[in-house]
Amino acid sequence: MAACSLIVNAIEAEFLAGVAVVDTLEGAAKAARMLIDFYPAAIVTAGGEGVAYCGRDGEAFAMAAIPVNVVSTHGAGDEFVGAFAAGLARGHQVEAALAAANAAAALLVATPERQREAI
Repeated sequence: MAACSLIVNAIEAEFLAGVAVVDTLEGAAKAARMLIDFYPAAIVTAGGEGVAYCGRDGEAFAMAAIPVNVVSTHGAGDEFVGAFAAGLARGHQVEAALAAANAAAALLVATPERQREAI
């Protein structure tokens, strides 16, 4: 993975990539492909749809969100980015780090805010 990756949500991707509404996993993948014209690697989260990755090195993939009963999305982006960074710091490959981030964000959004300190 490139040392300088861009991580954006769907709304930010729409603005930066100049694409229509990113509300599907395919749309997130398209936006990620467009963003590597400006950044070495791009990660586009699409909320309950999942996340897409594209790097200038040719690596590209998308993974569906883990289905959960959403209680609150507050903090999901921070949880995702933190878990992704922690995975990379542990030496995980990009896809494994994104899978861990996807799982961490799913757990967070399915947990009532008052109970989140326990997770």
